[in-house]
Amino acid sequence: MTDITLDRRAFLGSLAAVAAAGAGCLSSGEEQPAYAESLPPDLAVPFVSVDMTVTEEPESSGPGLLPFLVPRPGNNGEPRRVRLPTDRLLDQEDPLLLFPLEVGRWFLFGGSVLFGLAGLGYLVDREQTAVADEVRVVDGVGIAVGSFDLERADAQLRESGAATGASYERVEETDRFDHYEPVATGTDEPGFVSDGKPAAVAVSNDRILVARSQTRLDSVIETATGDRDSLGDTLNGFERLLDRAGDGALVTGWHGPVEASVTADNSPVNGAVVSTEADVVASVSFDPEGEALTARLATQNGPLSAGRQSEAVARLGAAGQDRSVTTSNGQLTVSGTYRDIDYEQIRPGQHPTDDLPSGDDLPAVIEEAVPDDAVEFVEPPDQEGAVRVDVSGDFEVDELRVVTVEAGRESTAEFSSVRSISLYSYPDPDGDEIRVIVTVDGVSGIIATAEYPLTSGG
Repeated sequence: MTDITLDRRAFLGSLAAVAAAGAGCLSSGEEQPAYAESLPPDLAVPFVSVDMTVTEEPESSGPGLLPFLVPRPGNNGEPRRVRLPTDRLLDQEDPLLLFPLEVGRWFLFGGSVLFGLAGLGYLVDREQTAVADEVRVVDGVGIAVGSFDLERADAQLRESGAATGASYERVEETDRFDHYEPVATGTDEPGFVSDGKPAAVAVSNDRILVARSQTRLDSVIETATGDRDSLGDTLNGFERLLDRAGDGALVTGWHGPVEASVTADNSPVNGAVVSTEADVVASVSFDPEGEALTARLATQNGPLSAGRQSEAVARLGAAGQDRSVTTSNGQLTVSGTYRDIDYEQIRPGQHPTDDLPSGDDLPAVIEEAVPDDAVEFVEPPDQEGAVRVDVSGDFEVDELRVVTVEAGRESTAEFSSVRSISLYSYPDPDGDEIRVIVTVDGVSGIIATAEYPLTSGG
């Protein structure tokens, strides 16, 4: 049976990596983090905030953690891109570090899908110059923070129907936002999202929001504009959680209890070290110059999963140094610093698949498994800008990936066997290379490539 999934490496590569700690975080004193303005008191508020100001390719193989990348000064004083060795971090099995990475990634995915369905995917695409400085996701509302071209956003919303079947129209202008709804309906019913469109969009010079419902959008806007108090202002103890753990390049958490949709079977929220009934804020920040990173977690109201408190306290931060555990006023706070982190420098122009074998250099195990001419590249007439990659034959591989070198996107399928499958690729319209990669018995290689735009016949 074929299981087609959105690969976590691919999604995060096309979305963005995370910059050094500090942007959009705590400033000083008793002030709350900037993202706290977007946390309404009337939602369950699973949330994530990610600094998007540094972008680059993630690892092409290895564990599916967020591929954090942070600047590190070069010999000439200019920042250089570096990669965090996620395989080593995964091996630690330390919930203090893995909780913000895995839960944050999960919430971030939901927000990126909303932007894409509204035709605003460029806001969270690392290759685009208009990418947001910060992305927040708050209980079904995606929030891009930065400086935006309103005309471009308007055009994208109106033209989004080419990919998803229904465009947006401007329905209201206020002194703060231009509001849009899908032309087809404008409904506020939750089921409308399953038909392929967020129900509401709000656009301004420095904020663009996409939401599953108008009600949720209004709630976030009223909180962000100061028309109502935020969660940190109203929920007893939550401001202290923000103060103790809310400073970092990636921050995630929730006000419990979280709803069932957040705890789906494949959600990392299930089995997490923190109970879904609790309130929690967790963060990760980086110090590439000191070859270190720091993780923090603060929780209250049923801090840890039932029956696991003593075990969890012992595991939290166990792989780090300078570990600190404090309890006060019914809250648990844990922090840990992880040292000797080898931030790998990324060469300019390097793509993670550049070193994979291809052509006459393909390993024998791949040549024997994959028949000749198994791949065909086709431009579907009804999907402008897309390339369909048709794979046919009768063979077995562990994984098949389609990557775009310039656009930085990837589609992945995992197999027990292959007979016929099609994957879609979305290359850079200004020119790109599409690579089809298979993995057999743990060995990977490039079995087909195509230059985009395609020549006649694909």
